[in-house]
Amino acid sequence: MTSPAPTGRPGGPWWLGAVPVLALLGLVTAGGAVALSTLRHQLVVSTHRLPTPYVELAFASPTAARTCSPDVNAQGLQVALASHLDRTTVFGWHAGRSRGHLSVAPGSTGHFAVPLPSHRPATVTVALDGRPEKLVLHCGGAAS
Repeated sequence: MTSPAPTGRPGGPWWLGAVPVLALLGLVTAGGAVALSTLRHQLVVSTHRLPTPYVELAFASPTAARTCSPDVNAQGLQVALASHLDRTTVFGWHAGRSRGHLSVAPGSTGHFAVPLPSHRPATVTVALDGRPEKLVLHCGGAAS
């Protein structure tokens, strides 16, 4: 017995075999583009410095703080609280027996007065409720 002679490729024209390969190649390329885009975005986020929200607490007058004397026309030492948070915040503060609250909008600075002790030497600590920021003032010698 003799077998019949081959008559060409089985299954049809040559390009029908290329369709699944091209489809797979297209899927791999699209997946790679999406993954590369996501990776590129993650690299941008990882390498750019984003501003960190914070709060500044400082003496409004460095001279008054250095001499431990009340600010002019004030009941005590003026403290400045600058907010760099993303929303208006009400800050609770305390200094010895004095307490208060101050509402500060983002990018704004509020002020409050802290009484100075009449006896010397003394240490005045100004702190914010529930936050790590604080100021410490050491007053020595006679009251001015």
